This record gives sequence, C-alpha cells and structure tokens, in this order.
Amino acid sequence: MADTLRVEIITRDFGRMLEELAAIDPTVEFKDVVDGSATRVAQGSLNRTKAAQAGRIRANHAAKEWTTFNGKKVRIGGDEPWHFSNDVWSAIQQARAERLQVKLAARGTAKQSWLGFASQLGRSLSAPAYVLAANYKGRTHGDNSAAKTVGTSTEYTVTLFNFSPLIEGGNMERALLAAMIGETRYFYVNMERRAFRTFASRSAKYPGIFTRSGHTGLN
Repeated sequence: MADTLRVEIITRDFGRMLEELAAIDPTVEFKDVVDGSATRVAQGSLNRTKAAQAGRIRANHAAKEWTTFNGKKVRIGGDEPWHFSNDVWSAIQQARAERLQVKLAARGTAKQSWLGFASQLGRSLSAPAYVLAANYKGRTHGDNSAAKTVGTSTEYTVTLFNFSPLIEGGNMERALLAAMIGETRYFYVNMERRAFRTFASRSAKYPGIFTRSGHTGLN
C-alpha cells in the first residue's frame, strides 16, 4: 500500500506540473508539452538505470572457480583446480571467452530498452555507444518498450510501457519514479528562478518543448 500511495503522489504531482508548464506558453500545444516531458523522463530513466561495469564483468569472470563445459560443472580455479588435457583445457577456455563476450555485449541492454519509447513519440534519447550497441546473442532491446497515446488537446496522455526482463536487476522502476520526481522538482526550481519569462529562457530549459513544431513562443 505504501508503494502504491507513493506512485500515486508522484504521478499526481507530475500531472500538475504538466498543466502548469503548458499554461506558461499558450502557443505550445499540450501534446508537445506531454511528449517533451515524457521524453525527458525517459532520458532520466535511461541515465539512472543500472548497467554492469565492463571491468567488474571481466574481474568476476577471471575469479570464477567453477564453469560449465559440455553440460557439466568443472572446477578451473581455487586451491584445487581439476586437471585437463591440453585439448580439453583449450576448449574450456574458448567456451569461457565466448560467454565473456556475450556478457560484455549485453552490458547496457536494460538502458537500451528506454530508446524505443522515445522513438515512438518521434523523439530521440542520448545514450553511450555501449548502450546503442548492446545486444544479447544478437538480439537488441530497443523494442522492449512502447508508448501509448490517447486523447487530444488537454486530454492528451502518454503511457509508457517497458517490457525488459531486466527491470529488477536494472533498478528500472525506481529509475522511472526518480526521473519523474526530478522533472517535477526541476520545473518548480525554474519557476522560482523566473526562468520562463522569455521564449529564449524557456527554450533553453526545455528545448524539446518550446522549440518544436515551429513555435515562436511569446516575447
């Protein structure tokens, strides 16, 4: 119940922020405000989603005492590693090297899952090269998210879906909620600092909202 209430509060505050942000400049469509803010949340979620460090993956790989070879567990390290013929040892090392490359290539697939959401809104996110290239045995995760849009005018809403199997490991739900809280706080800090007085100042803070669709804004 506590988690549900927390999500409701975060969602309510974020919705109020959207309404106040849209009221600043009536020349900007509410859809652009919602899409732009949703994209900013997706970017924040991507940034906050966990990704394994390449150095740690390699260190854990090197420290393993046991591995699987031909369907059986074999001991390759520790105080009493098993002894193998040169051919078998070479095959074990080759199999381990291939598994290591799979793990390294998959680094960033949780972050990658946010990219599809933004693309369905006609937007894009910034991501490190390793995230853009991330794959698990050739399969990318950019299609593990979706955006559902409903309504028009001030009734327009966007729903974000993320189907990544790495939601828990990547801490993705917490990343999403933290991104929504961050955007809400960012808006009210800018309000206090009177950052919305001119179109130039507005577009500097929210380039994905006040500079889209040819809007010139209010002077």
